[in-house]
Amino acid sequence: MKKYFILIIILVISCISCVKAEIKREFSANKIYEDNVSSVLYVETQDTTGGGIILDEEGTFATCFHIIANADYIKVKTHEGREYKVTGYKYINPNDDIAILTIRSNKKFIPIKYKKENNIKVGDNVYTISNPQGLQFVFSSGMINQITKELIQFSAPSSSGSSGGALLDNEGYLIGMITAQYNPSNTQNINFASKTSYFLPYINKKKKVNSKNLIWTDFIAENSTEKELKTFIAYAIAEDNTNMLFKYLKHYINPIDVPSDDYALYGTMALSCYMENYGENINLIDEAIKWYALAINSNKNPEIALYGIINASMIKRDLELTDEYMKHLKKYPKSYKHLNKSFKQVDMCKHDDLKCIEKVRNNIFNYLTELTQNTYFKDGK
Repeated sequence: MKKYFILIIILVISCISCVKAEIKREFSANKIYEDNVSSVLYVETQDTTGGGIILDEEGTFATCFHIIANADYIKVKTHEGREYKVTGYKYINPNDDIAILTIRSNKKFIPIKYKKENNIKVGDNVYTISNPQGLQFVFSSGMINQITKELIQFSAPSSSGSSGGALLDNEGYLIGMITAQYNPSNTQNINFASKTSYFLPYINKKKKVNSKNLIWTDFIAENSTEKELKTFIAYAIAEDNTNMLFKYLKHYINPIDVPSDDYALYGTMALSCYMENYGENINLIDEAIKWYALAINSNKNPEIALYGIINASMIKRDLELTDEYMKHLKKYPKSYKHLNKSFKQVDMCKHDDLKCIEKVRNNIFNYLTELTQNTYFKDGK
């Protein structure tokens, strides 16, 4: 009887220890979140969202290049709700999907804790703070599934928008930045983070500031070497993003070096960039008009150029330019008829019916896109 009593006591003590350990583990996870959430950012551009990780008191932070690759502007928000404009960068590398950006503020930020070397192992518990699907400052847990030279594979739930978020070890130290997920429709919970060694060394690089308040991609391109511009262009091509491609390409190309047959194509690319983010960058309209005018003057693909320059001049509300080129478009009855019909549809829209006007505007642009594709991409290339 005495032996059984001692055995029961041991089991009770063991259970109490287990409960204490579990309570301690849960409290530790909560503390990891509370200690680090102020060092994570919500990052927003005109067409995407993601995360960022504050690395010093001045507001230098790391994010993924793919989040800001096509940006016209970049804004960030802290967990406390303060919003800031991103005004510069220290390092950008599309190949490693890294961007070290800077914030303009007199406020001191709380940098995340990190070590020069992390003794992480497969099976270790990890935590993430990120912004999946636009949900802000979400905390998740999982474990390390695999470690390669460049990446950490982990199982904490992640999805689109999680990129740029923080991957933390079980002591709350930063060990990586969330960078990619396999397509969840084909796989389940296979996520990757860039190791800190891929971005921490660039914290103290000299800052480049957007003092001219340029569109972000213009700012990057203006401060890039020819080799770096080629990298951005190659990235846009790999992403199959025509609008992004033109944003970088326009800084690299010179009309003298472009075959005259391609002038109209560049015009449509510029206009496409503008239409993607309607009203954000009016300079793109002038770019489009420049290329279309070159095509008209060289008599290369004039139908596209005439239709395109009329489209651009309508957006600028330059009626004189519109009327001038409408006369020349009469040589191409199908395009002329389509544009005239569209003008009548606009007249039928009520003045305050923006949806009606936008529908016609998109119809005009879609016709231009189709005209361009049929000319330049007959073989589907």
